[in-house]
Amino acid sequence: MPKSILPLQFFVQRSSMERRDLTKSQAMRGFVFGSLIFFAVFASTAVPIPLYSTFQSQIGLTNADVSYTMLWYLCGVVLTLLLASRLSDAFGRRRVTFLTVVLAIVGCLLFLQARDSFMVFAARFVQGVSAGLTMSAVSALVVDCISRYNLSLGSAMASCGSMVGIMMGSIGVGVLFGATHSTQAAFGVMAVILAVSACGLVFVPDPLAVRASKRSVLKVSVFIPHHAKRAFFVANCLYLATWVTGSFFQAFSSPLAVAELHSSSTLLAALVLSAAMAPSMIGGPLTARLTRKHALWVGIALLCASSVGMACTLAAHATAAFLGACALFSVSMGITNSTSLRMLLVAVEPSQTSAIIGSVNLFAYLGCSVFSFLFGPMVGAWGYTGSLWLLAAVNGVLSVAVLAVARPLK
Repeated sequence: MPKSILPLQFFVQRSSMERRDLTKSQAMRGFVFGSLIFFAVFASTAVPIPLYSTFQSQIGLTNADVSYTMLWYLCGVVLTLLLASRLSDAFGRRRVTFLTVVLAIVGCLLFLQARDSFMVFAARFVQGVSAGLTMSAVSALVVDCISRYNLSLGSAMASCGSMVGIMMGSIGVGVLFGATHSTQAAFGVMAVILAVSACGLVFVPDPLAVRASKRSVLKVSVFIPHHAKRAFFVANCLYLATWVTGSFFQAFSSPLAVAELHSSSTLLAALVLSAAMAPSMIGGPLTARLTRKHALWVGIALLCASSVGMACTLAAHATAAFLGACALFSVSMGITNSTSLRMLLVAVEPSQTSAIIGSVNLFAYLGCSVFSFLFGPMVGAWGYTGSLWLLAAVNGVLSVAVLAVARPLK
């Protein structure tokens, strides 16, 4: 087993975990129902985003409060990935997945009771915890079920399924709120959808035949494969570049649509967020015939070009062109993230799936947490267009770092 570097636990011991041999039918059931839960949980995290403008008028949220909602969400994610990313290794993928859905429902119920900014922060924190468990436990469930038959599909879901879920929630709440003008209806319907998705676990086999000990997973640990440190660095740079920009849209798609695209439509705010998230799912399949290295080059080139395109089109207040640039950015995110994650999954043992996925997501979310502190002041100082130019510069710097490090990779 390769050595691992850990900031608090400096070595991950050999695991006794073993995957169960699943039939193709069992694997597909696990993949499908696990993916539906993945989508549902992240849809629930997107529901409040187009509604922030409504919350600003109803309960007095400020732009700073909107920025801090993303911070509380990221804190929930980061703490979960740091403290509980391997929870499903010991307690089982299905059990922790069920817990994830329960927490997502609790987040919706807290939003139903929100009367001030503190309740909104609490709801976003709980949603962050559920998202962190989804990124580790549900991702591992999906990958473990399908990897024997189609690893590319599993890596695409683990790296980009959250974006599709966010798109579904964003579009859904845009349509529902446009018809009802009720935040209560939006969160109530989402809670029901989550409950229904949990019922699918009845048809999902737990892919682990032998689990890790409970003592071994209840530690603060980060797994970095010693023999794949370059690939780990590449994955973290690309996740950070794309997720920071994605986090910006999660926090500000609604006020951005009002200020720069001159529309108070909740549906347009939802379309902005969806364009920046949803097409990511097709990024991996689009470059499946390329070598992993060539796919990275294509993804990086598209990432840099689309980042500049988003800033230019927003400055021109060109709604259609801006949505197109956002969609190209999303495709670049799918290409870069799914390809870099697949590089890591083929480099580690099957028992390390949740550990490596959790570690990549942890570093990405830590970076997003740092930037979330800056989003509010950044928008206040340079506006939305200037902020996108700054994010384009950050993406360019990280892309150069990846190009320098990734040359020896295949």
